[in-house]
Amino acid sequence: MEETADGRSIAFSRRELIQGAGVLLGAGVVGAGVSSCSSTSGSTASSKWQELAAQLTGTLLRPGDPGYGRMAPPYNRRYVDVEPQAIAECTTETDIQRCVSWARHHGVPFVVRSGGHSYAGYSATGGLLISVASMRSIALDPATKRVTLGAGVQNRHLFASLPRYDVGVPNGRCPTVGMGGFVLGGGFGFNSRKYGLASDNLVQTRVVTSDGHLLVCDANQHSDLFWACRGGGGGNFGINVDYVLQSQPVGELSLYKVRWKWSDAPAVMAAAQVLQASAPDALSARVGLDVASTTPPAEDPSGLSVSALGQFFGPVDQLETLLAPLLAAAPTTEKVIRSMDYTEALAFFAQNVPVGRFTEKSVYIGPDGFDASFVETGMTWIEKWPGSANVTAVGLTLFAWGGAMGRPAPDATAFVHRDASWLSVVGTSWGPDDPQELIEENLQWVGQFFDALGPYVTDQSYQNFADPALDNWQTAYYGTNLPRLVDVKRTYDPENVFTFPQGIPLHI
Repeated sequence: MEETADGRSIAFSRRELIQGAGVLLGAGVVGAGVSSCSSTSGSTASSKWQELAAQLTGTLLRPGDPGYGRMAPPYNRRYVDVEPQAIAECTTETDIQRCVSWARHHGVPFVVRSGGHSYAGYSATGGLLISVASMRSIALDPATKRVTLGAGVQNRHLFASLPRYDVGVPNGRCPTVGMGGFVLGGGFGFNSRKYGLASDNLVQTRVVTSDGHLLVCDANQHSDLFWACRGGGGGNFGINVDYVLQSQPVGELSLYKVRWKWSDAPAVMAAAQVLQASAPDALSARVGLDVASTTPPAEDPSGLSVSALGQFFGPVDQLETLLAPLLAAAPTTEKVIRSMDYTEALAFFAQNVPVGRFTEKSVYIGPDGFDASFVETGMTWIEKWPGSANVTAVGLTLFAWGGAMGRPAPDATAFVHRDASWLSVVGTSWGPDDPQELIEENLQWVGQFFDALGPYVTDQSYQNFADPALDNWQTAYYGTNLPRLVDVKRTYDPENVFTFPQGIPLHI
């Protein structure tokens, strides 16, 4: 399924998730590139593409070829005008190695895409798009319960495969996110407070480096590169061709989805803060100050509400007990609390959010949490939203952090954000027919909103929610781990072949 004509997200049914096979191409991004493309005549350009096509087991698509129009656009349609000269549909690691060698030889810029969910458009290119979306094998070792994922595996493929074994790995709710970019940048979901980040559960990965070698990376082999792949972000050091993750038992699950009136937001958010501070690892939470109407709230506030959504590893009666203080904060307008099996739970949460054209800015809240001023500031700015034809990313969302995500030392892996209480996200979105003036108003609004939250938050941001307008992105994404990441970069990519606007630099 894809977005509707007005850009709204579409939820996925249980049957669609079980079927698993898919034509969807959204996925986590592994971005990369080389120096600017060399100038060639038309005949020479055609010849060089034919040369690449002849080397591949997979297919090389050029503009006009069947399938090109479906595969070329990135997930964030904000960057839809960036069109590749060709798309290499890789089916093996050898295809990937040949693409890298060919691109370096001809000076053609490239990016790698397992589907295209880069919020900042880093999986879009005017050169060669190396697609690994076809490499989506999933294998479970029955003895170790380790799962090996091909580079193109998406969340929805996991949803279809793992429930039969009653095991899972940390995953997000968006079915079309690629596990590659998800894992490399950390990767959290509704099971992460109990089982940690996806990168925490990574035990091995194979990487094609800039010199064309295929390296096996784990705690004993190329351990420095393995460390960097556990939260150092996709596209920085090479092209990961597969991932081995330690799966975890699932067991009994209960879920909740609750909504309240906008005027009750202060009381609800205060109760959510108390709940998060004392919640067991088995309980997850996403709370939001939400916008559901395309009309500016100043003109019609009826589309505003506050919501909570999450999962509990345990029976529904225990979940109801845990949620009692939150539910007592104010009368609800919607309430779902029920037990579900693993497949039902995945379908319940599954939704592509955001969709269309959007931007999001993330920031972590410190260990002491937020206060009433944070909530008041959030409500004030949401009420100033200028409106648009697409509301799939509009509002203020908070994801409860801590639990297993907070236990590793900040330098144990490349993922540094270990002592936060919440991950806070401010976003806006717009439609293809919205005027440029309104788009600019939305971008200014989200920037000013983000700045207004500054006194109440840290200076750290989530690298998987890439923000091209973030000035301090190097330290915001990687903090004190940046110098070590730079060292790994110089070791494995000394010529900076894998580069993009927010890629790990060779020097700081």
